[in-house]
Amino acid sequence: MAPVTGKSDSMSCLHAITPSTRSARRTLATLLVLAAFAHPVRGNDSIASGIGARDCTAFNAALEKDSALAIDAYVAWSQGFISAFNWANVKQLTVRIDAAGVLNWLGQYCAANPRTRVFQAVQEIIRLNAR
Repeated sequence: MAPVTGKSDSMSCLHAITPSTRSARRTLATLLVLAAFAHPVRGNDSIASGIGARDCTAFNAALEKDSALAIDAYVAWSQGFISAFNWANVKQLTVRIDAAGVLNWLGQYCAANPRTRVFQAVQEIIRLNAR
């Protein structure tokens, strides 16, 4: 085994922070902070935690304020929930929907159902689109 001397090329890339890396880190840090304040919720025989446990009025407020950071957090949480469904379901069904589709669905569903939880909106999109 060769001795380690100085920085290797593979390690030097860890120190190169680009604007996109900075933005990704900032988004990740924000999502972690949001997750830290979320509490698990039981409903419809399911458990949801994180921002998806909030009710649709919170999502609607994010839309009204045009809060890109909050909206991105809801969409990212929803895509993770859908991905978990795709990975774990025993019937081998999948849901294919992009971020714009998730945002559109949440906007329509939550406008019509402000007292429901965001995870319930995502469960409904799964129910309607699993193939």
